[in-house]
Order: sequence, then structure tokens, then C-alpha cells
Amino acid sequence: MAERRCLARSVVTGDAYLGLSHAARTLYVHLLVTADDDGFTDGVLSAQRLTETGANELEELKNAGFVIIFSSGVAAVRHFWVHNTKRSDRYKPTLHTCEKTQVNKSDNGIYEFAEPCAMQ
Repeated sequence: MAERRCLARSVVTGDAYLGLSHAARTLYVHLLVTADDDGFTDGVLSAQRLTETGANELEELKNAGFVIIFSSGVAAVRHFWVHNTKRSDRYKPTLHTCEKTQVNKSDNGIYEFAEPCAMQ
């Protein structure tokens, strides 16, 4: 996982993001920071504890289209590739391969939910 992450001004200054509660915005930033090089994180509970948030804020992010939550507990930051680019020599693929097969990355770098996979 990278040590540094970027935030795209177009995402965090948009009305959709600013319409979120302060707690949900804080949780989003922590999920982005803990995401791997493909934008997936299994540290949802840790991020919630660090930000003193809970299921309501996570649901708010999901309903607003900022994260995808999988039944495994893994979350994908939908705008990860809008925020970040990765040099190929520094890229480390996600360990969450099953979850990655369940999303497609659009031309503008936003993950869209595709198909569920059978958990291994």
C-alpha cells in the first residue's frame, strides 16, 4: 500500500460530497487513505473507530455513491482513480481479487458495481 494519497478537488468540493455529514466526509478520507493501490480496503472498522463513526456514516457514503461495500466487509472507494494515479513500477495489485472482479472501472476512473463473485 502506498504511503501517500491524493484528493481530487473535483470530488471533495462537489455538492454531492459537501452534502454529506462532516462525519461521513471524515470517514471517506480515512477509507481513501487506507485503500490499497486499486482502491480497496478491508480496514472499514478501523477507519470507523479512528473517526468515531459507525454504520450510519458508512451507509451515507454508500447511498451517496462514494463507496461500494461488499458482503465480505471490503469497501471500494468509487472515485479512487479520479483521486490517484499510480506508476506501473510502484503498483501493487489488490489482494481483494474477488471483490475487484465485481466492479468495472469506467472511462472516467469511477468504479461501478458489476457482478457478484463466488467467495473462495
